[in-house]
Amino acid sequence: MTKTIIIFLFLLSFLVFFFQKTRAEQTLNCVFPPRCQENGCFLGLPDNTECVSRVSVNLFQIEKFLGYRTRLPVELNSLNQFCKQYTRDESAWALSINIYNYCDGHDQYCDQYLDYWTNSGWSKKQACDGTLSVREITCAKRCTPSFYVDLKANNSDGPIEILAKSNLLLSWEAKNVFFCEASGDWTGFKNLLGSETVFLDQAKQYLFSLKCKVSPSKKDPNKEIQDIVRVNVKAKEPVVVTKPVVNTY
Repeated sequence: MTKTIIIFLFLLSFLVFFFQKTRAEQTLNCVFPPRCQENGCFLGLPDNTECVSRVSVNLFQIEKFLGYRTRLPVELNSLNQFCKQYTRDESAWALSINIYNYCDGHDQYCDQYLDYWTNSGWSKKQACDGTLSVREITCAKRCTPSFYVDLKANNSDGPIEILAKSNLLLSWEAKNVFFCEASGDWTGFKNLLGSETVFLDQAKQYLFSLKCKVSPSKKDPNKEIQDIVRVNVKAKEPVVVTKPVVNTY
């Protein structure tokens, strides 16, 4: 009898644990992702990426493109891959989505499938209560990396003012460019990310320039971007030494 009670309690505790775990997972799946307002979610673009056009794809167009009744999951890799295939543009990205929450249990398409992208193609998984799905997606297309260079003097965009015979810290960052070259009051080819300390001896205005070559094209084979920072160097005030008065008698 005691053994039977122990087994019964063990099974009961297992069922309670499993039920709580399932409810927790369903609750988690029912939570809308960050950056969402009501049912709209803005996904944004990768850093330093610019796109010149966009296209909105509704649920009917999603199903027509994939060839059967389905929806897309709230999963970034699948959404990006759908945009690339739908627009026939490898530079395309998912920009924003409208999502639907199955948690109310009254959706007429609750027996639908969600399509996840895998390396071998689209894989269907059946949707159920507590699953978020995408019913509309906006794809950004004709995207290119934006070119970027930022040069700073003592962590400032300048102009700044310092005293003569002082060290100056130059720091810079460039993205999506081939190479960078310094000019003005410093010289040499520079890495795309770095810093350098220079000693400014004279009182005058210094100009530091960093010019970067971007990917050449037929339209603009010599395209460059540049950032400049100016530094005004002032002479140090002379040190006045006051001698003690010596009385003579």
